[in-house]
Amino acid sequence: MKKQQGFVLIFTVILLFVAAILGLYAMRSTVMQDKMTANINNKTITSNAAEDGASAFLTWAKTRFTNNGWPTSTTDKSAWTSSIPSSNTGTLEANSGTNGYYWINPSANIAGCATANTNPCWDETNKQVTALITANLIKTSGSSTSILGESQYRIKVAAPGGLKLPQLPAPLTLAGNINSFSSATSNNFAVIGGSNKVSIATTNSSSNQKVINELTRHDNNGNKKSENYSGSCSSTPCVSYTEDLGIWGNAVQLMSYINSIKNNSNVNYISGSATNAQLDLSKPVNIITGNLTQNGNLSDYTGVIIVLGATSSTINGGGNTKIVGGMYFANVLSANGSYNFGDVGLTINGGGNMNIKYDNTYFGGSSDITGAGTATTTTVLAWNDVL
Repeated sequence: MKKQQGFVLIFTVILLFVAAILGLYAMRSTVMQDKMTANINNKTITSNAAEDGASAFLTWAKTRFTNNGWPTSTTDKSAWTSSIPSSNTGTLEANSGTNGYYWINPSANIAGCATANTNPCWDETNKQVTALITANLIKTSGSSTSILGESQYRIKVAAPGGLKLPQLPAPLTLAGNINSFSSATSNNFAVIGGSNKVSIATTNSSSNQKVINELTRHDNNGNKKSENYSGSCSSTPCVSYTEDLGIWGNAVQLMSYINSIKNNSNVNYISGSATNAQLDLSKPVNIITGNLTQNGNLSDYTGVIIVLGATSSTINGGGNTKIVGGMYFANVLSANGSYNFGDVGLTINGGGNMNIKYDNTYFGGSSDITGAGTATTTTVLAWNDVL
């Protein structure tokens, strides 16, 4: 009987130990879940505050552009401080929800800005402004405030009056019947349409198939990767055709539009054929009425290159070149006072690490573009969470 009583005692102690371990694990799990819930709640507060801050800056910019135009002095450019705080020190008052606080750090660095540690970043050439909005979760005690969380939003807007082109259907558009097309031999060459655009746009089924056949033809070394031509398609290469490219598929409308913008200060207009040496990469739009011959590497370029006499245009080399915006090739013929499309030809040799990536910075909707290609409203170009 004594041995049995001793066994019951040991068994009871083991059960109590296991129960204690399970209880501690359950408590730890509950604590972790509480912390996770608190973190999610805190992130929601700061994200909402960052959204509110972006909205506040957009409202300020719209009012500024409407009432006073593009700001030209340092004082004008810092006028946002009257409606948006520029510091997160001292005693802070929530300006978003219960404990959310948004502000703009004037010394924050915005990637791509010509002047480092400047926020907002003012693009004088293209009449665009980018702001980095910081949002915090705050807890005020006495004369100071503790910062408990942070989020950041980036907003980029274009002022009315800036040059805006009608939307291109792809980062690389070939209008008219394609007579010849040769793709880059390098497997590092890429054309990127993103989530909203195809990689290459054409105007008829035979031209479209010609491009697809070329992109899927691999040489003996396994070059030419069709998956490098990506975009909104579910298949690769992402190439599509439509008989309606809007103004880009109507030679008469296109030339009327080109003539209306060719003297714009943001346009480099070249009459006749040209090489890459004649492109002005400081301007967002380059228009060439003849062929384009690119020899060797082209410096990185953000903007749109429009080639209107592309009977046999070529891109030779191009290693490490990054074009962010779009390229358009057509062969526009003039006859009897009107215009139509002739056969178009494009040859890409080599390619290296070159890529062409669609960007909507210089494009607008048909409802907010005048006949001279200028925007009539303040346009949001980017609105995204960066932290």
